[in-house]
Amino acid sequence: MERSFFSERTAEYVLIPQFIKLINSVYPQAIPLYYWSSREGNTLALNSFKGVPIRVVALYARRPKLKHVNASIIQIKFNQMLFDRADFFMKNGIQTFIGTPIVNSLFDLSLESYCKWFELKDGGQEESLNIETKNKNSIETENVRELTISDIIEKITINCSVRSWDATTEIIKKLKRRHDFERQITFGLFGDLYKPVYFILPVN
Repeated sequence: MERSFFSERTAEYVLIPQFIKLINSVYPQAIPLYYWSSREGNTLALNSFKGVPIRVVALYARRPKLKHVNASIIQIKFNQMLFDRADFFMKNGIQTFIGTPIVNSLFDLSLESYCKWFELKDGGQEESLNIETKNKNSIETENVRELTISDIIEKITINCSVRSWDATTEIIKKLKRRHDFERQITFGLFGDLYKPVYFILPVN
């Protein structure tokens, strides 16, 4: 049975700088943040972007799972809740991406680790992928599709609405209200385990 060997938060430390580098040619200022309404959503934060039009991206990290250290195949799970949230964001002008480092040992995890980037297809269902660590061919199923750098930039430009940070926080709050009951049932006292990293992309 496959098991995790690091958390999504650990994966984020690798994914965030790589994602910023991927989109730098078109979006040279990409501000990553972990949203809390009392911090990134408070008056000081909102005033920081007053009068600044932005696009916003949501990135969910996925952790690889292994049967044993240095296994040639890793497993990545795309939970149904991620499809639901990606659908919500898309309907509200926020593009969602999924990223995962392709490593088979914690020892090999670094800022230079090879990563794969995915989109969740509209109407897709929960799926687990088995990926050969040495196979860098593109992956596509009925539910997910691996993206190139040009794919990522195109989707941001086409699918992300231009709006204020103030208006964006209202969408994030709407998601929170929509899933309050779900979190109480699924996560209990531990809170929401599926919080993305947001990237604020100022539009010149």
